[in-house]
Amino acid sequence: GQLKKKPVPAGAEILITGAGVDPVRDLTLETMEALSACSAVFVSVDNPSHHEWIRRLLPEARPALSAEEAVAAALKGRRVAVVVWSHPRFAGRFTAALQKLCRTRGVPVRMLPCVSPIGKAISEFAVLMGGHKYGTDGMEALELETALGDPDRQWVKLPTVLYAENAEPRRWEEAFKLVRKKDARWRRMRLWRPGHPIAPLNPAGPAPAAPSGGPALLYLEPKL
Repeated sequence: GQLKKKPVPAGAEILITGAGVDPVRDLTLETMEALSACSAVFVSVDNPSHHEWIRRLLPEARPALSAEEAVAAALKGRRVAVVVWSHPRFAGRFTAALQKLCRTRGVPVRMLPCVSPIGKAISEFAVLMGGHKYGTDGMEALELETALGDPDRQWVKLPTVLYAENAEPRRWEEAFKLVRKKDARWRRMRLWRPGHPIAPLNPAGPAPAAPSGGPALLYLEPKL
């Protein structure tokens, strides 16, 4: 016969939340309060400086080595938090694996709202939403590796955000080359990194200096 699932202890729960694009500015009070109420906190963030900053707030936080580790902690009857970079829907690979495992094991899981790359672009680049007369009808967001993995894809005629949590400079150099191949469609480009001023870029001009690791957003504004 089929194996029965082990009963889930009372109090077991996984909370998935994001640290935003720049945790120093984006980690919300709601998230901080929820994290402080958890008995274990795992951090799935590639950027070492962001991990260190989160650990200053939550000294008990430790790296999330696997989804299995977090679920095992919850199955001891604990409320467990998993912090990812940006928004869980954008840091999707680890989140998807964790949600799937929670469903398999019967562990309750919930997700807190937080700042995504699109939300960060709207705030940093003063993008207006609501129609072309006053702003834009929508935006597209592409993780840097996704864009580079499909260089022949058809780009929609919408403001586009390329984002990365901690990409190597050579990957951004490849992205700049890819964007310049399509320079006829972009009216304006801007690069943002935490702690740096927004850098305007010329789509048809010389290749800019690539970000040297850490989070970065490249905002591409199309010609109408």
